[in-house]
Amino acid sequence: MKISEVELWTGMDRTNIRYYEKESLISPVRGDNGYRDFTDEDVEKIRTLFEGRSSLDRILEEQLTILEEQNEEVNFAKDLCRKMLREDSSLLNLDVRKYLNQLEHKSKELNTNYFSVKRDRLPQVYSVLNRALARLIDIQIYSVIIDSILIWGFHFVTTGFNFLQHFAVSVIMALMMLFIEPFFLSRFATTPGKAVFGMKITSAGGEYLSYREAMRRTFEVIRYGLGFQIPIYNYYRLYVSYKALKEEETLPWDYDISYTMKRETIYRRALFISVEAVVITAAFFLIQVEKLPPNRGELTIAEFVENYDHYKNIMNFDEDYELNRYGEWISTRDERDIVIELSHFEKPAFRFNLKDQIIKSVSFEVKVNGRKMPLSSNRIEILLTTLALAGAQKEVSLFNDVFDEMINDFYLHGWDFSSFRNSLYGVEYEAEISYSGYEEMSGVLLTIDEADEHSYSLYFSAEVDGVRAVKP
Repeated sequence: MKISEVELWTGMDRTNIRYYEKESLISPVRGDNGYRDFTDEDVEKIRTLFEGRSSLDRILEEQLTILEEQNEEVNFAKDLCRKMLREDSSLLNLDVRKYLNQLEHKSKELNTNYFSVKRDRLPQVYSVLNRALARLIDIQIYSVIIDSILIWGFHFVTTGFNFLQHFAVSVIMALMMLFIEPFFLSRFATTPGKAVFGMKITSAGGEYLSYREAMRRTFEVIRYGLGFQIPIYNYYRLYVSYKALKEEETLPWDYDISYTMKRETIYRRALFISVEAVVITAAFFLIQVEKLPPNRGELTIAEFVENYDHYKNIMNFDEDYELNRYGEWISTRDERDIVIELSHFEKPAFRFNLKDQIIKSVSFEVKVNGRKMPLSSNRIEILLTTLALAGAQKEVSLFNDVFDEMINDFYLHGWDFSSFRNSLYGVEYEAEISYSGYEEMSGVLLTIDEADEHSYSLYFSAEVDGVRAVKP
C-alpha cells in the first residue's frame, strides 16, 4: 500500500514513517515507478512503535539483526569484487550473466532486495499457442527432409521403425535443427514457422543475430525446451516452458534478445492452414513413395527378396527367419533361446520359375500329416510374396495403392485356411488348401482328437504375365 494509506491506517504522519525507514526499522519495497510499497508487516510494526508497545530492547535487537544481515551482504559484495579482480576481468571479456546470477541467488538466499538486479525488459512473445504452432511447422519441415533422405537415399522403411530407431531419428532432427535454424535466424531473423506468424528475433539493439549467437540460442532451445529429445524428460521441459510463458516469464534462450510478433490477422491464419496443407501433403506423398518397393519391373531372385523384405519391414513382421539373396530361408534365432511350440508351423521352400534369370512365377507347398497339435497358417508368406511381385509391376504408381488393395483383400478373404484365387496388376495368385482332422478357430487349425486322420495341404502360386507355376 502507499504511504498515504499507511497514514490512515496507523495515524502516524509520513515524516515519522520516513524516519523509521531511514533508521531501517521498516523496509518498504520500491516499485518500478519508484513509489514505496508497504506490506501488512510494515504497517503492524509502525503501529507497534507508535503505540509504544515495543520496548527499547526489542527495537535495538531488531536493529542489530538488520545490521548483521547488511554486514553479511556487504561482505559478500566485497568477496565478489575480489573474485572479479583475481580473474583479471575486463569490460570486454567480463561474464556479466555469471555474476548477475550469483547476485540474484544471494538475494534469494538472504530474502533481501539488496542484490536484486533490474533487467531491461525486451519485447517477448508470450503466446503459447502461436509459439507452439510455429515450432510445429519447423519440426514438420525437418521431419519431411529427414524422411526423404531415409526413404530415397537409403531405402529405409520408416513406418516400421521401432522405439530406438524413432529416438535416433529425433536426435538427427535435433542436430539438423542445430545447424539449419541458426542459418534462418542469422539471415532472415526468423524461421519458416515463425515467418507464418510474423515473428522476428533480433538482438537487443535490433540487429540480426550472428550465426554463432543464433546457434547458441538454438542449442538452449534443444537443451531447455526440448530436453535433448529424451523421452518423458522432453515432455517435462515442454511443461516448464509452458508454465513460464503463461506467467509471462522470459524463457532461458530468449534472454538479451528481442522477440516480436505482428498482429494476428485472418491472412496469417489462412497462411498457417496453407502451409500445414503443403507439409501434410508432402508427408502423405512420402508415405505413398515408401509403399513402392525398391525394385520395379522384371525381378531377379535377389530383387524379389529385397521387395519381400521391404514389405515385411513396412508391416513390422518380426520373424525368426529371413531370406538370403538366393530366396532360401536362414534362421536368425539365437541357438541359446528356449522355444516352446504352442502350434506347428513350417517355413515353406520357395520355388522360382525363371526365364533368363527373370522370375515368371513363385510357388511353395506345405504338407503336414499325423500332427496332433494346432497348425498356424502361412498367410504372411502369401501376402509378402504377392506384394513383392505386384508392387514391381509398371502399372503400379503413387496413385493406385497396391499395398492397401492387397491388405484389404487380405483381411476380406482371411487367407488362413480357405482356398482362393485373385489377380492384381497382372499378377495372378491362388491358394489350394485342404485339411482333415482339424477345425479352424481364430486363424489357427485345432485338432479334433476323435478324428482318425490329421492332414493338411497348402499349395500357393503367384504368376507374372500368365506364366503358370509348375505344380509338383
